[in-house]
Amino acid sequence: MNSKQTFFALIQRHVLYVGNLATGKRRFHFNLQNRLFTTVAVHPISPIIATGDHSGRIILWMNTDSYEPLKSIYHWHPAPVKCLSFSESGTHFYSGGVEQVLVKWTHNRPDMRKFLPRMRGTAIHITIAPKNEKIAVALSDNGIQLLNANLEVQTLIQNFCHVADDGTGENPFPAGMIINPRSNCIVLNGRVGHLQFFSTHTKSFLYDVDITGENQMNPEPMSIIYNTRVTRVSICMDWMATAECWNDHEHFIQTKIKFWEFSKEKQLFVLNTDIQMPHEKAITALVFSKIYFSDSVVCASAGGDNFLIIWKCDSAGRSWSIHRRLRYRNYPIKSVAFCQDGTLMVAGFGNVCIVYTTSDLTVKTIFCAPSGLGWGHWEKISERKSRTIQLVHAFLEKNSNDLLKSINSEMNTPKMQEKCTKIDKIDQEELFSMIMGLKDLDLDQKLCMLHHMEVSCNVKKDLRRRMKEFVEKSDILSPNLDATTEAFAANLGEIHKSSKISQLWHIKKRREFHGKFKKGQGNLPDCGDQNNLHENGNASMEEDGGAESPAKAYPLTEPAEIQQLVFSSGEYAHILVAATKNRVLVWDLMSLKLTSVIKISAASLSVDSLTGLFAVFTKQNNLFVFLPSSPIPIYHKRDMPGVYDALWVPRQDPKSTSLSIGWQSQSQLFFLTHEQELLCLGLRNDDDDLLPMVTFLSEADTVSNYTPFGAMIAKQMQERSQFLSNVASEMHHSTGILGKSKVNEV
Repeated sequence: MNSKQTFFALIQRHVLYVGNLATGKRRFHFNLQNRLFTTVAVHPISPIIATGDHSGRIILWMNTDSYEPLKSIYHWHPAPVKCLSFSESGTHFYSGGVEQVLVKWTHNRPDMRKFLPRMRGTAIHITIAPKNEKIAVALSDNGIQLLNANLEVQTLIQNFCHVADDGTGENPFPAGMIINPRSNCIVLNGRVGHLQFFSTHTKSFLYDVDITGENQMNPEPMSIIYNTRVTRVSICMDWMATAECWNDHEHFIQTKIKFWEFSKEKQLFVLNTDIQMPHEKAITALVFSKIYFSDSVVCASAGGDNFLIIWKCDSAGRSWSIHRRLRYRNYPIKSVAFCQDGTLMVAGFGNVCIVYTTSDLTVKTIFCAPSGLGWGHWEKISERKSRTIQLVHAFLEKNSNDLLKSINSEMNTPKMQEKCTKIDKIDQEELFSMIMGLKDLDLDQKLCMLHHMEVSCNVKKDLRRRMKEFVEKSDILSPNLDATTEAFAANLGEIHKSSKISQLWHIKKRREFHGKFKKGQGNLPDCGDQNNLHENGNASMEEDGGAESPAKAYPLTEPAEIQQLVFSSGEYAHILVAATKNRVLVWDLMSLKLTSVIKISAASLSVDSLTGLFAVFTKQNNLFVFLPSSPIPIYHKRDMPGVYDALWVPRQDPKSTSLSIGWQSQSQLFFLTHEQELLCLGLRNDDDDLLPMVTFLSEADTVSNYTPFGAMIAKQMQERSQFLSNVASEMHHSTGILGKSKVNEV
């Protein structure tokens, strides 16, 4: 709305509404080609309206009372315009978009513009101070940049840094949350390629570190842009290890591990070692052996190539290098953990936990997680039979590309125990010709598909023998060829090695569905006459008893893959906690026994380093807090918000060392929600932690501290706050009660 005139403007989709409060007239105008409006601003003096649309254009509308207003187009933004604002005099206006550039335009001169590139985020709101002295730009990362008239950054006001949605659908906080042992602040993902350090004690943003050192690629219309992301982070007293990954799900994955040394002079982490492609696939775990000590510290990393790598720093502390590479039966590894003193290391290979000594990597013991899906996850044979029939119809109706997609999705399901219903001879011929016409499958794969669909044909005896020999030979040669090819690729130079390994990765990926399909099928029968096949089958049934016994429905089981591993601490330092898909398992390293099995699906698992308590946020949005010695929770809360990760943060002033006072008496449990809010659960009468460390008081609040009337007001506020604390049994806290510290002084 114009501040000096009596008209206003609003936008809805591709329509601009203009209203005059003095005359009561209304007009509406349409954008060309139905381009959607995204923002609107009004000139402070003249009857001019500026609009931004989805195509990046800025339109100045003049003489809007008429049916055909005058329009002037300013176009620089390649993406939608997010915000517009005029200067006080109206001679300039400013615009911002998702390309993170602030543009200063001159009225009636579209060719004269000035830019402020590489802002910290997308500009979502712009405000101009009187006389154009300051320009405040609110950014999408929850920060504000203050600029002067020359578009020079003067001040940055930053709170908890939000991660912008890049359209990839991936977790915006893949590194999770960890504690910085030097300051007890939280370290987690910030802007793209950065890590932010946030203090929960002062409730303030401390600083961020550029990990990747790359410019952010902004999203483009009708396409998804993948940036290099920080996926893992670990910190000890003097070192920080980070893992970064670029993965567009089409090309070969690029990974890095970087080791950062803490500089006492700069009080920042400085890059020490940069390692290219430590793992051939994404890095799934990265952790230091000790957190609060720096002597004899080692680092362990795990990747999608199923290798566990131990890193050590040289005696001079100049660089890090590989000490050992471990793997177990080529099982996938997703989690690695060290005990509290760093003497033991545990790694989860598939459903197997292996405990090593950190010094010489000797295997101390092995635990195996019970297989099965847990809590009555059953699948009926009728459902598997119906999916098989749907797959037959898909063969007859879809083309080759759609058919391959259907096969890949169907092969990911458990093995079907029932054959599909018989199909007639005409459908068999169509199905046979379609399968044999697939160029992306070899002969072995086509035979497996025909056998699974019970499609048979007359084949000569000689050709039948040759086909059988080919199938048997392919099973023998495939592993030998893979080993020979991998050995040949390993001896190549660095220039060609990465590309050849990428090609091998794609070849193995294409074979995966064939291996899953053939597993459990047994040897292929001779593809003879259909009648002979049924006669042989009936004869065998007669020998076994004359009738086929009904099939029994057994529960489907699968290996319980270990997804998270943590050691407890303190008096429970010998307790190991593991989380699988549907259960939380607790092992005792002293007795080498599985002490507890908790049937919950853990989305986040964290352990308090002071008390040994572990908190589990479930996929059903429940919170459980356990003692390692008991499977009965000491705290349970339902209807929690969805969380990315959770972390225990030690208090500055612990209330007590006894858990009888409260399970958060020594540490507080913080969790990061899907709305990118950092929250914690407050205790009853927990007033000290609800106070902000810095409070801005208005002039009235300052005067109230020195007058009798102010003392009366302060007493009323104190009584009211005491009443609220007695009523609320528990509450989420963010900023606390403003000015309560001054009220207590009065």
